[in-house]
Amino acid sequence: MTDAVINDDYVQSSDALLDGGYALIGAVYSLVKLQGAATKRDLILAAASHALRGGDKTATEVGSVVSQVWPGARTDQSSVDEALAVGRELNLMAPVEGLDGAVLWRLTALGSDDVDRQSDWVHLIKDAAIKELQSRAQSDSGRSVDYETAELWLERIVGGLIVGITASQDAYLGRVEHLITQRLSPRGIDQSVVLAKIAASTSDPDVVAFLQACAIAALDPLDPFGAELVSHITTGCVLHSYIAGRDSAVVLDNLGTPRGQRALLDTPVLVELIGPVRVNEPARTSIRAAVAAGWEVVACDHTLEELIALTEREVPRIRESLRRAHNQGVRAEWYASLVADQLPSYCIEALQDGTYSLIEQMIEAAKAMVDTLAELGVTVRPHFNDQDAHYVSRCKDALEKVLEGVGVGRSAAVIQRDADSMAMVWRRRRRETPKRAWPGGWIITPDRHMATAFRSLDRADSVPLTLSLPQWMMILSVTVPPAEVVDLASAAALQLVEEAMWLLPSRFPSDVAMDLAKQISPDHGGSATDLRYAQLTLDAALNGDGGPRSATSMAAEVLESRNSRRDRQNALALARAKRAETDAGREADAARRMASEQKRIADEATKESQTSIQRMEALRQQLAWAGIRTKRIVITLICVFVGVVLGVGAWLLGVGYVAILGALGGLVVVGVGGYRWCKSAEAKLLPLLVGAGVEVISLASALVGLFVANGG
Repeated sequence: MTDAVINDDYVQSSDALLDGGYALIGAVYSLVKLQGAATKRDLILAAASHALRGGDKTATEVGSVVSQVWPGARTDQSSVDEALAVGRELNLMAPVEGLDGAVLWRLTALGSDDVDRQSDWVHLIKDAAIKELQSRAQSDSGRSVDYETAELWLERIVGGLIVGITASQDAYLGRVEHLITQRLSPRGIDQSVVLAKIAASTSDPDVVAFLQACAIAALDPLDPFGAELVSHITTGCVLHSYIAGRDSAVVLDNLGTPRGQRALLDTPVLVELIGPVRVNEPARTSIRAAVAAGWEVVACDHTLEELIALTEREVPRIRESLRRAHNQGVRAEWYASLVADQLPSYCIEALQDGTYSLIEQMIEAAKAMVDTLAELGVTVRPHFNDQDAHYVSRCKDALEKVLEGVGVGRSAAVIQRDADSMAMVWRRRRRETPKRAWPGGWIITPDRHMATAFRSLDRADSVPLTLSLPQWMMILSVTVPPAEVVDLASAAALQLVEEAMWLLPSRFPSDVAMDLAKQISPDHGGSATDLRYAQLTLDAALNGDGGPRSATSMAAEVLESRNSRRDRQNALALARAKRAETDAGREADAARRMASEQKRIADEATKESQTSIQRMEALRQQLAWAGIRTKRIVITLICVFVGVVLGVGAWLLGVGYVAILGALGGLVVVGVGGYRWCKSAEAKLLPLLVGAGVEVISLASALVGLFVANGG
C-alpha cells in the first residue's frame, strides 16, 4: 500500500456521486440480490455492466467508470481487463470494432437484461423515496413539492449519505494491516459529514433543515424512509472495503491466520442476540464466521448474569412506558427513537417484526442465552481472574478515572464486571507472540471507555482493547471465503447503520423523550419530521449554559426551536403570499390591459366587418340595378323606336299636323320619361306610359280621321 493511497481523501471525492449515487446502489443490488458472491472481479464486473449501459466503451473508459462507482477505488487496468474477459465468458458483454478501429465493449442482450433489472429496482426504490419526501414536505410545512424538486432533494440526501458512509469506510479501504497495528482507528458513519454535505447543497435554511431531518430518518431503523437506499449504500462501501482489504497478498501474508484470537462478547452484543431480526441476524452471522475462522469466541458468566438482570429490571419498565405512551397518544416508535436507552427501540422493533408476541418473552430469551451461544459455537465460562486480582484492580481504577472524567454514571457492579472483562482479554494479549500482527484478543462492545482506560495501563500495546461489532466484522472479512463476503457485508452494513444512529446527537433521557414524543405528536400539530428536528436540536438542549437541564426545560428548548422554525416558515409563507398577491395584481392589470386592447381590436374588426358587409350589399345592389337598368334602356329604346317609326309613317301618310305634333309630343314624353326611368331606380314608369299613350292616341286619332276622310 502506498502512502498516496492511504492518505487519499475519499470524503471530498466527487467520484462517489456518479449518477447521484444510484450507480453504486444498482451495482450493489446486482451483487447482493443476483450474484451472491463477491470477489474483486465481481465488483468490477457489476460496475462495468453499469458503465456499458450508456453505450460502447473502451476498456480504459470502463476502468474510469469502475473507479467512480466504487468510492475511492483504485482499480488497475489488468483487473478491469480480467473482469471484462469473464463478462465475455458469461455472455454479458462482447468486444466490437469501433469506427476508428479501436476495440469497444458492448452489452449483450443478456447483459442488458441484467442491468435493466438493476435499473428497474433502483427506479422503484427511488420513486418510493421521492413520493415519501413529497408527503413529508406536505405534512411538515404544508409545502407542495413537485416530483422534479423532490427528486433533486433525494439526490442531495443520497449524496450526503454516500460521503458520510464512505468517510466511515476510509479507515478500512485497503488498510486492514493498519487497522490491526493501530496506525488508523476505525469509526462509524460520520453523521457530521452527512449533515454538512446536505447543508452545502442549498442556501435555503428551511430546505437544509428538512433534508437533514430526512437523512436522520434514513439512518433510523424504526423509520422506513430510505432504508433500502442506506442499506445498499453501506453494503457497497463495506463490500469495497472487504475486497480492497483482502486483495493484497502482502496484507494477507503479514496478517497470518487469526486462529486462537479471543473475542469476548460484551453485554450489548448479547442484547443484540435477543433483539429484533435486523440486529440479531447480523450478530449471529458475525459470530458464526468468527468461529469458522478459528476465533476463540467467549462469553463470560458475569456477562450473562448482567444480561438477565438487565432484562428483568428494564423490560417491565419499558412495558409500563409503552403503556403510558399509548394512553397519552404517543407513538411508541417515536418515543423509542428519542429515548437514550437502546432497549426500548429493540423491544418495539422485535414486537413489530414478530420476533416476540409479548415483550416479556425477551426476558425468557435472555435466560436461554446459554443455549443460543452454544448453538453458535461460543464458549461460556468464568473469567478465571483469581490469579490476576492485581490486574483487575488496575483495570477498575483506570476505568473509574475515565468515567469520572467524562461524567458518565455507572454502578459499582457494572464497573467490576467491565474490569474483569478487561483483565481477561489483557491476560490473553500478554500471552500472544510479540511478532504476530494479531494482538491476541478484543472485547467486542460499542463501549469506548474501556479502550481509553486500557491505553493508560499498557502504553506499549497500541491496539485498542475494544472493537464494535461492525469493526470486528471488517477484520473477519479478511479470512472468510469470497462466497461468504456478501452475507458478511450485508450484515456489517446493518450494524454500521445501527452504530451510526446511536452516534447521532439524537437521544434524550426517558422522561424528556416521553414529553417530547407527546408534544410533537399529531394531536399537538406535530409531524414525523418534527421528531427529526428534535433530534437535530439535542446538542443545544444538552450543552447550553446554565448547567444540567431538567426534562421540562430540555423539552421546552427543543419545542421552542420547532416553534421558531415554524414561525420562520410562516413568515416566509406570508412573504411568498404577499409576493404572489403583488404578482397576481400585476398580472391582473396586464390582463385588463390586454382585455381592453383585445376589445378595441374586436370592435375595429366588427366595424370592418360591418363596412365589408355594407360594401358587399351596395355592390350587390349595384349589380342588380345594372341588370334592371339594362332592361329599362332596352324597353325605352324600343318605345322611342316605335314612336319614331309611327311618327315617320304618319308624316308620310299625311295625317295632319295636329296628329303629327301630338305624336311628337308623346315621343318627347316617352324619351324624357324613359331617360329618367333608366337613370334612377326610384323613377316611375308612369311618364313613359303616359307619353306612349299620348303618342298612340294621337296617331290612332289621325289614322281614324284619315280613314273616315278617305272612306267618305
